[in-house]
Amino acid sequence: GRLYVDKNVEKARMPTLGALATRRLARHADRIEREFRDVFLPAFDASIRILEAVDFDRLSTPDLRTELARLHRDFLTTTHLEVDTINVAAGLLLEAARQHAVRDGLDATDCFAQIPQTTANRCLAEAAAGPRDQRLDHLIEGIGHRALFDYELAEPRFAERPDVLLRIYGDSAQPAKDTSPASPVVLMPRASISLQRVIDQACRFQALKEDAKHHSLRQFAAMRRCLCTFSRRLGIGDLVYFLTFDELLSTQSPDIAQLSLIATQRRATRSLLLEHPPLPASLTWQDLEVESSSLLSCVAGSQTDLRGIRVSGSAVVTGRACCVGDLEAERGDPIPHFRDGDIIVSSMLHPAWLPQIRKAGGLVCEVGGWLSHMAIVAREGQIPMVVRVNGLRRIPDGAGLKIDASGLVTLQDAEGDTPVAYAQAAE
Repeated sequence: GRLYVDKNVEKARMPTLGALATRRLARHADRIEREFRDVFLPAFDASIRILEAVDFDRLSTPDLRTELARLHRDFLTTTHLEVDTINVAAGLLLEAARQHAVRDGLDATDCFAQIPQTTANRCLAEAAAGPRDQRLDHLIEGIGHRALFDYELAEPRFAERPDVLLRIYGDSAQPAKDTSPASPVVLMPRASISLQRVIDQACRFQALKEDAKHHSLRQFAAMRRCLCTFSRRLGIGDLVYFLTFDELLSTQSPDIAQLSLIATQRRATRSLLLEHPPLPASLTWQDLEVESSSLLSCVAGSQTDLRGIRVSGSAVVTGRACCVGDLEAERGDPIPHFRDGDIIVSSMLHPAWLPQIRKAGGLVCEVGGWLSHMAIVAREGQIPMVVRVNGLRRIPDGAGLKIDASGLVTLQDAEGDTPVAYAQAAE
């Protein structure tokens, strides 16, 4: 029941941009950013402020259905189209800048550590600096429309769960930064002018990517409010999250009994599937055959050479391995045995762990990439982070780990030696 991607199909479908197209994108990047911030965003903000003031309970059921269909269509075809344009540009510019930095002999992770402050981070910084009794109100106003898993409609927004909001962000004081999206990144003296330019552009687009997502989620939160009201009107409650929009909106008078039956069966299937621990983040066809034959419950750790990609930090760090199980990571359960300075070892980094992540000595995980939110958080705090590492289950909980400047993760013995290499970063 978990989501996996066939990488061969993904690669076949992915458009390839040559050097000429990438240079053209770089030339138009400033225009793309300017049009989003100065043209799209003001108009979007004006319409969303009105939408956020709407009381959906006062609409008739037909009008509610019409508004839900409109919100869904508009988010997919207009708002998220703008966001995805930024996402694609941010990914291409980051990779081009990373390759340029490597060619110039510079550490790529150092180059991307100074990201301009995002709208969400500015809200956190202001809340942390303000009076404690006003902190919750400030957080709800600034990021109340977001959630632990932002793009999951079934996930309550922070405004609906202020206890979660305070637990994660209540005491997370953030250093103030220059809030200008055009603030240049300062690199080491031996960086060329052209590298300065492309690194600055890539870092700005990382902030722009986060801002585009942040603002678009205001419309997503309004869609969730509308969906919740429509669900209450139909009398199906949380079962609505196990239905597709087509099923829900296909007719003016939906068959409530049939929809409830379909949703109840899907919910039961999901509950059964969630009882089984997830498989590793990366699978081969052989792994799938073994798993489906019930010959082995988990095939992770069979590799002898474990490699990953270092996306943050360059300092050498040592610490205790704080290993989190797959189910606990998927649910975002608290990490009771975490101590400040530990190196968190997990298949994924759950957003609920942000307080621990900011206090961690390092991060080693299977899922993630240069543009993932956790990688951005790690780079902001200069926390060493290695992603896409298969076979983490071979690292004992509580073992001593070392992450060196090259991204190599090694297991240490009691005397501090490093006899076993566990993950070599592939730059």
